[in-house]
Amino acid sequence: MSTGGGPLRVRSLALTSLSSWEHLYRGDEAMYPPPILLGNQAVLGTRMASYVARRDPDGALLQAVTRDLVRARTALARQVMEEAGVGPADITRVTHVFTGHPRYLASLLRPLGIPPERGLLDLGRAHGHLTSTDQVLGLSHLMETGAVSPGDHILMMANGGSISLACAVVEVLARPDW
Repeated sequence: MSTGGGPLRVRSLALTSLSSWEHLYRGDEAMYPPPILLGNQAVLGTRMASYVARRDPDGALLQAVTRDLVRARTALARQVMEEAGVGPADITRVTHVFTGHPRYLASLLRPLGIPPERGLLDLGRAHGHLTSTDQVLGLSHLMETGAVSPGDHILMMANGGSISLACAVVEVLARPDW
């Protein structure tokens, strides 16, 4: 990124979080000292599973989290598209967390009116989840393979721990020279 130009332009960027669900990621562990200071690794999946197992025998908690996540993620993506002056039909490709599951892409993109085929399922399956770099690799792949061209718009969608969400609309201005 630079202010001096380049092959891409960020048309819109927005962030949000669902802080009311943060406790799912923390689980029953104390906030301080963090596990790393005690010589323990923080395993989010284990934390969440144990927390949910104790507090959600009927599945209502997970249904509520899923509902809130889908609503917030969809609203954020709609916001950045509106701010960028584009609609679902204008989105050429989408970068996202690599999961390897077609259901994930469908849950991510169908509420926006974007076909799941515009995502990067195969790239995600080839590399696996790379934490915070899935979207960067996806963007690089789209540019370097010529999957996008000048005038195209890419929707970048990310989510992370404590249900933090980010979305951007990026416009392709030129083919990269790298």
